[in-house]
Amino acid sequence: MSDGQQPTPSDAPVPPATRQDGRKGTFKGMGAAYIMVSSVLLGVGIGYLIDALRGTRPFWTITVFAAFFVAGTYHMIKEGSK
Repeated sequence: MSDGQQPTPSDAPVPPATRQDGRKGTFKGMGAAYIMVSSVLLGVGIGYLIDALRGTRPFWTITVFAAFFVAGTYHMIKEGSK
């Protein structure tokens, strides 16, 4: 580059990472955690409601909880792999 050539994109200096970049990952992880917690609570609530209406305690609570837990875990894994 000392012979008057323009720097290519690969030769250009790379700016240091900013705090903003690290926060994006933190907020992304917090969002996935909130979705996991809310899906589990929603699953327990729906299962409990079905059990209360049908008188089948605790079959639907456990079944719907398990389904929502699997869905929440899948979402967390999917978000983490991005």
